[in-house]
Amino acid sequence: MSRLESKGFVRRQRLTLVGWVEWRRRVGRCPNRCAGSHYTPFDTLLGLTADQKTSMAWVRLGCLLAVLL
Repeated sequence: MSRLESKGFVRRQRLTLVGWVEWRRRVGRCPNRCAGSHYTPFDTLLGLTADQKTSMAWVRLGCLLAVLL
């Protein structure tokens, strides 16, 4: 196992109930350029998927609205 190589900071944004929230997070990659080796530790900690654009609160709200209608 080898240490991850830093790819620097990458911008991320997400739609929440209070509007768009934007932040920058550090991204790492395997030094051997392995396929699919990008790793963002804080996305894993926050429970975010790779292409998730909306918060789970919006998803729950949409499901609740669909059930009520």
